[in-house]
Amino acid sequence: MSECERTLPKFQRPRPPEVLKSLLCALLTLAPEQILSIEVTNPIELGSTIYNKNYVLDLKICLNNNTLINIEVQILNLKFWKKRSLGYLCRTFDNLNKGDDYCNTRPAIQIGILDFEILDGDTEFFATYHLANDITHKIYSDKFRLSVLQLNQLQHATDEDSSSKRTLWAQFFKVSTWKEVSMLAEQDPIFAEAAKTIYRVTEDERVRNHCDAREMGERTHNTLVRQLAEQTQQLEEQKQQLEAKDALIAELKAALALSNKM
Repeated sequence: MSECERTLPKFQRPRPPEVLKSLLCALLTLAPEQILSIEVTNPIELGSTIYNKNYVLDLKICLNNNTLINIEVQILNLKFWKKRSLGYLCRTFDNLNKGDDYCNTRPAIQIGILDFEILDGDTEFFATYHLANDITHKIYSDKFRLSVLQLNQLQHATDEDSSSKRTLWAQFFKVSTWKEVSMLAEQDPIFAEAAKTIYRVTEDERVRNHCDAREMGERTHNTLVRQLAEQTQQLEEQKQQLEAKDALIAELKAALALSNKM
């Protein structure tokens, strides 16, 4: 295994094609025979991009030499996810080169695999969104769509989610022990191959250290942002209190001056 291969994060390094094929079949509700080719277009080297914002873009795929797919696995609860996902989708959809005809625009799909709720009260396990008419609900274009797999809503999975194996993949993304992976592998051998891929990544201590450093950096950043917001709010409240005291002192001075004149 090359050094470059060893430093690629999960789902960005060379892997048995059947693993990625199984994941795409689950997320896109496709039969295996409908997937003719898979090209991973962003083999990012972890060591050089760990602190780069591009790192969060887990996987870019060209399916069947036509459809462009962006999959991001995100466990930390990030604010503004909806705007981020739309940004990813729009950049993926803007895939024409200068001079190309618009009829050659390729379909674009953005898929977020998340462990947090993006819409208040939304309990849907797997949801797909299109650009559609507000009244007739007719889809404006089938070349532009966004899907969300909410890992924290697994209990609300449908029969279709189960039959497409989306539920098994959700469990896979949630596992915390190798025993749980083994139990999934008993239901579908593909998860044994997926587990081997992850093991080859996690056995590399340098990769683990990079991931730990990145997660710690994100947590520290979020903590500092929260503390700054709290301090700003406290200063604003203190400012308002001082302004109220100044106003009261001014009123008392005015009343005293009026009293002295009488």
